[in-house]
Amino acid sequence: VLAWQARRMVVGEPTGDWLPPHMESAVALRDLVRAGRSGLLQELRVVLELPPGSEVQTARGWAAARRVQARLAADSRVGMVRSITSPDGVRSLSRLEFLMVPDSALRSVVARDRRGVLFDVVPREEASVTALNELARELRRLDPAATTGLAGTRLRVGGLPAFRVDYLDAVGHALPFVAALIVAGTLVTLAVGFRSVLVPLKAVALNLLSVACGFGALVLVFQDGHGVRLFGLAAPVDQVFVAIPALVFCAVFGLSMDYEVFLVARVAEARRSGLGEAEAIAEGLARTAPVITSAAAVMVVVFGGFALGEFLMMRMLGLALAVTVLVDAAVVRTAIGPALLALAGRWNWWPGEPLAVPRRLPAGVAFAATVALGLGCSGFAEGRSTDFTALGGATVDRQWLGAARFTYDDFGGINTAALETNAIPWKVATAALALDRSDRRGTPLTLAKVNAALEEFGFIVPRSIANWPPHGPPPRPFERPLGIVTGYAGRGFIPVRFKVEIANLGCAACHAGVTYDARGMPQKDVWLGLPNTSIDLEAFTWGVYRSLNRTVGEPRRLLAAVRTLYPGTDSLELTTIRELLLPRIERRLAQLRATIDAPGPFPNGSPGATNGVGALKRQLGVLPTDARAREGEVGFTSIPALGDVLLRSSLLADGSFTPLGDTRFRPLGWDDVTDQHVRDLAGMVAFFTVPAMGNPPDRAEGVIPRVDDVLAFVRGYEPPRFPGPIDSVLARAGRDSYRVHCAECHGMYDASLSTPRLQSFPNRFVSQVEIGTDPARLDVLDTTLLRALKASAYRRHVDAGAQPTRGYVAARLSGVWATAPYLHNGSVPTLWHLMHPESRPARFYVGGHRLDLERVGIAGTLDSSGTWRYRADYVPWSEPHLYDTALPGLGNGGHTKEFEGLSEAEKRALLEYFKLL
Repeated sequence: VLAWQARRMVVGEPTGDWLPPHMESAVALRDLVRAGRSGLLQELRVVLELPPGSEVQTARGWAAARRVQARLAADSRVGMVRSITSPDGVRSLSRLEFLMVPDSALRSVVARDRRGVLFDVVPREEASVTALNELARELRRLDPAATTGLAGTRLRVGGLPAFRVDYLDAVGHALPFVAALIVAGTLVTLAVGFRSVLVPLKAVALNLLSVACGFGALVLVFQDGHGVRLFGLAAPVDQVFVAIPALVFCAVFGLSMDYEVFLVARVAEARRSGLGEAEAIAEGLARTAPVITSAAAVMVVVFGGFALGEFLMMRMLGLALAVTVLVDAAVVRTAIGPALLALAGRWNWWPGEPLAVPRRLPAGVAFAATVALGLGCSGFAEGRSTDFTALGGATVDRQWLGAARFTYDDFGGINTAALETNAIPWKVATAALALDRSDRRGTPLTLAKVNAALEEFGFIVPRSIANWPPHGPPPRPFERPLGIVTGYAGRGFIPVRFKVEIANLGCAACHAGVTYDARGMPQKDVWLGLPNTSIDLEAFTWGVYRSLNRTVGEPRRLLAAVRTLYPGTDSLELTTIRELLLPRIERRLAQLRATIDAPGPFPNGSPGATNGVGALKRQLGVLPTDARAREGEVGFTSIPALGDVLLRSSLLADGSFTPLGDTRFRPLGWDDVTDQHVRDLAGMVAFFTVPAMGNPPDRAEGVIPRVDDVLAFVRGYEPPRFPGPIDSVLARAGRDSYRVHCAECHGMYDASLSTPRLQSFPNRFVSQVEIGTDPARLDVLDTTLLRALKASAYRRHVDAGAQPTRGYVAARLSGVWATAPYLHNGSVPTLWHLMHPESRPARFYVGGHRLDLERVGIAGTLDSSGTWRYRADYVPWSEPHLYDTALPGLGNGGHTKEFEGLSEAEKRALLEYFKLL
């Protein structure tokens, strides 16, 4: 009914007294009305242009001017005409009298060439604005030759009425073109975006309905007078300002189209996620109604402010906009629109599919340290760790901030590029793991199964963080394992829309370990800075690879598992999973099965170990990807403890990385650990995010300030205390023996027999030939990789040398009792076995192990086959892995000569002293 009133809208310029009463110009106008002289403000100015040879002083020219004067004065709407032929508008001037007028008096009414004559047409008081506008149009339509009796003459009509006519015509003529352009552009854009014919037609029709309601409100209020006094008018007006329809149409069409896109896009996403038509409409309406209502409420308040203004045009504009937006949001988008969608059903999406996501995207590279699924996107999208963001940016204390970054920060690794190598789509990967685990064990599918599955791979869900800094907020509750950082990345524009929760590994996944009680039993009170000696990235990559192979062929079932485990997942992410992720994962898995039949181009080693060289080669594009090459990439290294790491002059097991301009191997004491030295180390550590998180080198350079915060925490790091008893007499003897036999390589500790602290560290480099430990780590770090490092952003912060070092840097021993297994590749289960090379087991289990309080390391017994295995009554908290030292890269030889001259008593004493460190 309201929209139907729009047909009666009259466009023009309202007549009547509608100016604000207190305005000085309005007061002056009313004074002129009372004096009967208001017509002076509405003068028409007519210019007669005579042809050459017919100047006004000639008989022909004078006659023409007299005829124009008579024609203008004869009109009933004209009160007076002033010109050279009648200067006062009453008495006519003769030609002879005109010739006697001096030139100075003629300048305001006659052109210099005497061919132009000006007529001031003063309308009658009772003439309306509409009548004067029509008079201007009629005068412009006159035939000058017939009016003047002289061929070649012209009449020019100006003045306020003529200006109004020009303005009305310009706006009126442009409005249909503008409206057509907006409607056509909207139709094309929506047709492309939604791949539909009906959706854009419906959207335009509903927009026109909303606009018509706004126009109808103008008619009812301002033309018919219903409630006109609320807007400060004593009576209705006859017309609506010509600019109002154009302004309202353009503004409201854009606003209401936004609401339409919000609604239909959500409906389309819900439909693609597997919901039926009715359910998808309900889902879309439920998700967008609050947004549409809130946005509309804000706009109604703003436009309502216009309606409270003093100028009639602003009042009309405010009312029309407010009513249009209110009707559009409250009725059209939330009732009529969904009803039409429901009636049309599947025809809404003919001939295409809603919000299709591009399917031809860059191919993925490989699985990596975690499981990269080769998700490429046309463009780059980045997110932030939701847990770190939730901390609220508090920076109470630098150590606290460093611990928070260490635990929760993503270091730039939450992005779509990382999905090509290291990161995983969290919900898909964990749903596959949980679903596969549920199938194999016949247990219900619950979120608890996700953490249980991840704990099997050595990820820790902590009970607490035992060394969390006290000067700041406590750590957040852990809903997922420590060190798995997640965040959302996506794009929200049409037609390419996607959203995915991405997971990557932060510092704490590998560099936070369990503590132990007085019986050596592992506790989930983790210690930041200890190595996680149970995390098994190789088993994890294989677990995800196998689980996806078993489940990805049933996309509906896998998608249902995602909904079950993560019921808060919105329709856009479900659409992304179904239309973008699952097809690409299935193709990528097929490629891997047909080539290397493994989750990635390099193995990751055993629990507590990583293959950083393989990952770095992959990131820099120098890693062969065939199956045989994979067998040779066995440069495994144990995850180091972070105690006293700032005393390193170089980094990595072989000392390959050193700061630019620094000496690679030089002794350092704490006086040498300056702020500049820490910044230099941060510049190198930041590049560990390249192999560990999949950051390109240029992006890794950008996280140096965040790493500097982490090193502020590491600077104050202290290792945990040994949980068992310590024989102080033996420890004293061990201290003395250490200083004689070990300090030259492993550094000098102070004399304390309670909490000895490392005072200086020699950064002793020992060639592989001399130390005799497994050479595989040195074999894989070749000159090809070094050249690639120098060609990347590494060169601005890291000196990697011209040739491989071919040796290892002696380890720091702070907290050594908690870091089993030992040697650079984690090939010896206890310190006792390290000191007794002839007794080192060829095979042993590692992962989820108990602490041997006597031998210091992995608790176990030697069985008849020579395997060091857990006691039968012990249940490990993660899935153990059988470490076989006969395999490439896992050899347990070396570091033997150092113990040859030691007696058993000296070895026992050393072992006791190591418990103090």
